[in-house]
Amino acid sequence: MNEYLLKIEHLNKTYNDATPLKDVNLTVNPGEVISLIGPSGTGKSTLLRMINRLENATFGKIYLKIYQSNDICCMKTHQILYALFSGAT
Repeated sequence: MNEYLLKIEHLNKTYNDATPLKDVNLTVNPGEVISLIGPSGTGKSTLLRMINRLENATFGKIYLKIYQSNDICCMKTHQILYALFSGAT
């Protein structure tokens, strides 16, 4: 059964002189806790901006499963992401 909250498939982001994200794949399931760590310039903020629809991917797909409940119904994307990454689902 597909119970993921967030799924990223073959995500790429290319700028004129850099490719901070290349073939990123990630699945976050209910109850999981993840963190993004790495040196400056490795695409952490870019990835979060793409999940939050503030930037477009060059290639790849992002699936964000939205559950309708009292906690997250009718929230904006950034509020859902906060709930997702803070464990408030």
